[in-house]
Amino acid sequence: MNVMTVVTIDENNNNNKIAYSSYLFKFYDVWHDKLCHVNCNSMQMWINHELLKIMIFEKNHKCTICIESKFTKPSFQTIEKSSGPLDLIHSYIGNLKFVQMRGEKKYHITFIDNCTRYCYTYLFRSKDETLKMLKHYKNKVENKLNKKIKVI
Repeated sequence: MNVMTVVTIDENNNNNKIAYSSYLFKFYDVWHDKLCHVNCNSMQMWINHELLKIMIFEKNHKCTICIESKFTKPSFQTIEKSSGPLDLIHSYIGNLKFVQMRGEKKYHITFIDNCTRYCYTYLFRSKDETLKMLKHYKNKVENKLNKKIKVI
């Protein structure tokens, strides 16, 4: 029989004696849940060493949480490397709140060409300047390469 013991101090007694309360867990699935979904072999080892006393041990127990955790998630759609410069541009806006920058710049935006992996980074003070930075980047690279950006 499996017993979980909880220790409480009896405050009504002057000697502050310790009182014990016991809870009975007979089944494998209860201990499996309490022990964070430990595997069957570990449970069997603990039972053999008399660390757990379970009356009903189900070796073929199917825990729904354990089964669901082993499911594989479908992978994200992969984007193949674009065929030419400016076909696909990745962009990221970040916050520099823990970094001291000259001119009180608090944000940065990066533009990365998927084909060439060439990266531009712009620093700015507030997020409302993002469109201005995008236009500046667009004009600069389109004039330099004589080609239009297809996808950002």
